[in-house]
Amino acid sequence: MLIIVSLTSESYSQNKSHSIFVKGKIVENDIGLSGWEVIGFPSSGVVVNLTVNSLKEKNYSSDNNGNYSFSLDPGKEYILEYTKPGYVTKRIYVSTKEVTQDEIKFGMFPLVIDIQLFEDFPGLNTDILKKPISKFTFSDYEGDFVDDEPYYLTMKVEVDKVNNQLQQLKKQAYDKEVASADNLFSHQKLEDAWIDYEKALKTLPLEKYPVNQITEIKRLINEKMTLDEAYQRTIERADKHYGKKNIKTLWGSTANLYYTNQKKNIRRTKLMR
Repeated sequence: MLIIVSLTSESYSQNKSHSIFVKGKIVENDIGLSGWEVIGFPSSGVVVNLTVNSLKEKNYSSDNNGNYSFSLDPGKEYILEYTKPGYVTKRIYVSTKEVTQDEIKFGMFPLVIDIQLFEDFPGLNTDILKKPISKFTFSDYEGDFVDDEPYYLTMKVEVDKVNNQLQQLKKQAYDKEVASADNLFSHQKLEDAWIDYEKALKTLPLEKYPVNQITEIKRLINEKMTLDEAYQRTIERADKHYGKKNIKTLWGSTANLYYTNQKKNIRRTKLMR
């Protein structure tokens, strides 16, 4: 099951912060065919917009390791938007209205939110993700932020539906790209087939079939280039000898006819391949 967001309080052995400190890690997922395994890669350059009353107050970016951090002000309701070109934007609601100055003065544990982004694929319906996928409020009783678990579980079901649709769309696109590549390959259109196998591999990077086919195409192209080079060298040698003024004197009319026929045979072989 796809983990969308995680909330963890820092260990009590760690220092508290005298601010409302938020941090986390952002990863991108890639989907392979084997059991639809989800693999997370650190996502750099993700912009996290801090929005209050539909107005963007600030924005921050994740670093090369996908890490991000910032502080929030007390007494506000935030929407945290995690956005990156080519990926579906996700939103988190955080309310700091119940956080008092005494809490901040005493020290608070960081709110840790880890986010996993997935690809925004053509045809994918992401309307449900216009809503926050999770909501956090400060609990005076807990002395910490707590997740609205019923809301989270409801949204998780909906987000899983989006992710399942993404898997299906990518599988359909992959199958179409492979079918096109196989057809081109069977008609010896190797360069065009190579391009379509690359497209399929980009859609599902963990698939081995396109990799194997590209390897075979490279072998066939190299083999063809070797034959072409041998053909060209033979033509050049024949042209060199045939062009000599004294070739009839050296070889006679029979040799002249031999070289002419050799050139014709080589060219005929070239056309038939």
